[in-house]
Amino acid sequence: EQAKSFEQSIEQYNLRPLWTWSNHGDSQRRGDEPLILSEFGNWGLPSLELLREHDQTDPPWFTLGPWWSPVEGAPGWPRSVEERFKKFGLDTVWKDYEAFATATQWHQFASLKFQIETLRRQPALKGYVITELADIYWESNGLLDFSRNRKVYHDAFAPINSPDMIIPQPDDYAVWDDQQVCVNLYAAHYSEVDWSNARLSWHNEVTRGEREITTLPRGSVRGLETKTWNVPKVEQTRVTQFQLAIHAGGRELARNTLDLLVLPASARRAEFQGSVTVIASESLARLPIAGMPEVPTETPDAEPEQQPTPLPEAIPSPGLARLDLETSIRQLGYRTTKKLTPDTQVVVTNYPNAELVRWVREGGDMLFFSSGPSPFFWVQGRSGPYSGHWITSFNWLRPGIYKRLQVSNPLGLPFRQVIPIRTILGLPMEDAAVQSDFLAGMISGWVWQPTVHTVQFRYGRGRVIMTTFAFDAALRDKPAAIALFHDLIDHLTSDACQPVLQANY
Repeated sequence: EQAKSFEQSIEQYNLRPLWTWSNHGDSQRRGDEPLILSEFGNWGLPSLELLREHDQTDPPWFTLGPWWSPVEGAPGWPRSVEERFKKFGLDTVWKDYEAFATATQWHQFASLKFQIETLRRQPALKGYVITELADIYWESNGLLDFSRNRKVYHDAFAPINSPDMIIPQPDDYAVWDDQQVCVNLYAAHYSEVDWSNARLSWHNEVTRGEREITTLPRGSVRGLETKTWNVPKVEQTRVTQFQLAIHAGGRELARNTLDLLVLPASARRAEFQGSVTVIASESLARLPIAGMPEVPTETPDAEPEQQPTPLPEAIPSPGLARLDLETSIRQLGYRTTKKLTPDTQVVVTNYPNAELVRWVREGGDMLFFSSGPSPFFWVQGRSGPYSGHWITSFNWLRPGIYKRLQVSNPLGLPFRQVIPIRTILGLPMEDAAVQSDFLAGMISGWVWQPTVHTVQFRYGRGRVIMTTFAFDAALRDKPAAIALFHDLIDHLTSDACQPVLQANY
């Protein structure tokens, strides 16, 4: 979820920004100083079974935490982590705490891999320090746990932390199976090994290739080329892995992998064929105000029912023009209108008005993209302990709801364009009776600060799914966002959507 900001920070740091030196006349920049990132890391929670091996009890440091930071440090207290895990209903998302800890460690590895690859393709950046070699009491960002037990990715770590590296940078980490993925390839050479006559190779289930690369001097980083690769045809969403390597003289100089989430092209098109009314904030300015004459526009509103635009074989790359929400949804294969009609079966909106709220109370179904204050539950930005800036937060989807995705939790890089920057607070997180209504959410650090990203609830006689996932722009061409949207529409319009949570209005 921090991938975009981390990448921007490091790419800009590589340009030797002015803030790295005093600008008050008391320093002199030469321009060849080595740049170093002196601290970065991610959390991967430890196995309690391993920590308890010695005497079958929690270690004494479980009573410690980041006491000097009562707000952002709130998720840093380990005591009773298993009890909280069950209390918040997370055993319906992961099998148990041990499965959750394992998943957070793989999430830590994927995050570190992305960060290190970002660092290693910057020519001016000459070093970095991972925080840390082993967990330090409650800080769970070590490559080993506090007792020096290996974390699950131990054997996979060396290739992404070696003197010589092959570095892939895909245009996205999720792709439809009828599309190709575009990958920029970089190489970094810092070992004493001679790279003369080196060759680059790559392969996955359906793609294989090899080519010679120009000798890369020691201490340098170079962009090699941009490759366009096929991905396998899939019947359901799954991960495909590309294997990358550089060889010279029969010796392997560097190797790496690239994991992509591949979605079947059939999951791109809408299944629900009922009438969908889309009312977004950009269209509300054109709605008539009571008591005021309606002024016709140069382009009249479309007919109440528009036929869906034929879906292209591949969603086009985003251009300069930004599609409005209704157009984006129509191009996914839905029959859309811009106004409520007698045929409307579901409403999609990012800005509910009085008419929509009344329509839901009378029995309508609404998918609400929430980005701030609304007639429903409280939403706020993910700051402080909800930010994941200092102590990692883990985002999850409820199993069984998202038929097109069937992904592993916590959510990773394939979701980076749609991951929420806001979250829903004030819900009864410890009430087991309504926990199944929390369709997506987040937990921070040692299973603290539970929040909800997507909730279903009854509002009068109607049903609402309220979500903070960042759909508005991502629905144009981001596979994970499109599949997530389809799954929410399918669930909302099905008999399986039976919220227990009743809005108090």
